[in-house]
Amino acid sequence: MLNENIHESLSTLTASQLAMLLVMRKGLDFGYDYTFTDDDGQSAAVDHAFLSAAPGDLLEVIFEENEHDDAINEVRYGAVDVSGIAEWCHYSWGRNYEVDVKALILPDGRALAFCEMSGGGKFGEPNAYPWVKEAKFIKVTDVKERVIKTYKFEEIPDAAEAQP
Repeated sequence: MLNENIHESLSTLTASQLAMLLVMRKGLDFGYDYTFTDDDGQSAAVDHAFLSAAPGDLLEVIFEENEHDDAINEVRYGAVDVSGIAEWCHYSWGRNYEVDVKALILPDGRALAFCEMSGGGKFGEPNAYPWVKEAKFIKVTDVKERVIKTYKFEEIPDAAEAQP
């Protein structure tokens, strides 16, 4: 999502503002057109460079003025599972849904964590949970690499079958 060549002002963003930035960057990659209206009533287009240099309060305005459904889902589903951190969602959500803590790993050693809802039954809307606004920073304390083996198979050419 973010690489190590990020603008210095990103370190001043809150967790929620950084989540908004990640969603809007993904939205731009998907071809969404983000705009905002400045104090003079002029509408301006938004690109990656603009987003990276924008202060947090401006990111919040742009986020609220635009749509990003697919981008929100894409960012959320790109997160990794977190263990050892208790969920912090509002009681009414935790009561009606299964809650998992997820995180997006940042290049500075932090992770952007949020609660992800699932379940809820026939009329449930777990995707309606405002995870972007409730995100918080957590610290990455350990990284373990795993080796995964994969196998490739092919059929054996017809051979005389063995008789018992």
